[in-house]
Amino acid sequence: MLLNVSNHPLSEWTTEQVSQATKTYGEICDIPFAQVPPDCDEAEIIRIARDIVKTCMNRIHEKNEPVAIHVMGEMTLNYALVRLFQQNGLECIASVTERKYKLSGSGYVFLGFRKYPVL
Repeated sequence: MLLNVSNHPLSEWTTEQVSQATKTYGEICDIPFAQVPPDCDEAEIIRIARDIVKTCMNRIHEKNEPVAIHVMGEMTLNYALVRLFQQNGLECIASVTERKYKLSGSGYVFLGFRKYPVL
């Protein structure tokens, strides 16, 4: 199972991204990524991160399946989430994309997933 903790719900993913995630991880479950106010301090980031991790751990215990966590969002919350998930022995991944510039604008092309390093 893949828990998608990001600002990009499954409904916004490309066909390629859904296909690769499903093939590698099976079921995909969205867990909303919190909106982080600009005046948020470190203590609040940690509180938000712990709340999200608690939600994810409850989902993991319900499903009782191997799991990876797709974490993509505001950088300081991202960092706190990855640290907490890894402390709980969970694999965290990020989407890998390439920005393509066109005359009509730019867009991103999904290239795969990359594991967050465990330090």
